Amino acid sequence: MMSNRSSKGARLLAWAAAGLAATGLSGAVHAGEGGGSAYLQGTYGDFGAAVAQPKGVYILVDNFYYTARAKVPLLGQAITARLDQQLYASNVKLAWQTDATIFGGRYSATAVIPVIYDVNLRGSLSGIPVLRRGNVAGVGDIFLIPIQLNWKEGNHHITAAAGVVIPTGRYRPDAILNLSRNYWSIDPTVSYTYLDEEKGRDLSFTAGILFNFKNPDTQYKTGEEFHLDFNLGQYFSEHVGVGVTGYWYEQISSDSGKLPFYARNGFKGSGIGVGPSAFGSFDIGKQNIFVIGKMIFDVHNKQRLKGDIYMLSIGTKF
Repeated sequence: MMSNRSSKGARLLAWAAAGLAATGLSGAVHAGEGGGSAYLQGTYGDFGAAVAQPKGVYILVDNFYYTARAKVPLLGQAITARLDQQLYASNVKLAWQTDATIFGGRYSATAVIPVIYDVNLRGSLSGIPVLRRGNVAGVGDIFLIPIQLNWKEGNHHITAAAGVVIPTGRYRPDAILNLSRNYWSIDPTVSYTYLDEEKGRDLSFTAGILFNFKNPDTQYKTGEEFHLDFNLGQYFSEHVGVGVTGYWYEQISSDSGKLPFYARNGFKGSGIGVGPSAFGSFDIGKQNIFVIGKMIFDVHNKQRLKGDIYMLSIGTKF
């Protein structure tokens, strides 16, 4: 039987529902301006994604390493352009859970501050290096969820949230790498969790659509983006759980603006990834600490960076 303490540990990870506007690439080889998105796989799919926490203030820090690459044939197959990117960053998430209710749902709010430690980008044409740039660091675009509402019925949990990406990071339209997308985005999401505390089963899903505004400096508009994250978990004790996590990303409308020459009829990206996840909890004095690890490996990509993400998240209640 799964203890109440174990289920509370999993519930902290509900606050992982946050997007990261970390960096934009100037090479227009993928759908989404600069080859990126305000959505980052792995930051929405967690143990207990839709389960509300007890009243209080929480902190959760997602530390991650993201490596991505892409190849684009030019002039038929005569020349191949290749991009390789590495990103080291953290999402610092602060969440406020209340007992207040709206339409019968418990109210909460979340703020996410992305901190980028280093971004490295390398480019080559048919194996010949043509670009190298690193040591780009700073605070990215802040993500706010001013309203989250949670409902519970037996083992079923639902959370509806309305998030907004605020372009607060450093940005220059002529820069190779940026810390901001330089446009606002609205990200409504719905999360569902089936949590069987008796058998220790946790099935969690989060789906959303990212509505993007136009970049005022480039007049480029990234199309609307559907994203679905999941985590299927099994607890073995009150301190340990493992699972399978993953995502599905699909642009549902094309980018518009100055599109690359080979995408005049539309430019939309897609991606699918999957990998293992693990949960653990322990005490330091009277403070309970929660830890989760995830690895997600891309298995399908179209007009989008193909990447792998390695994440270690640490959280607690104030």
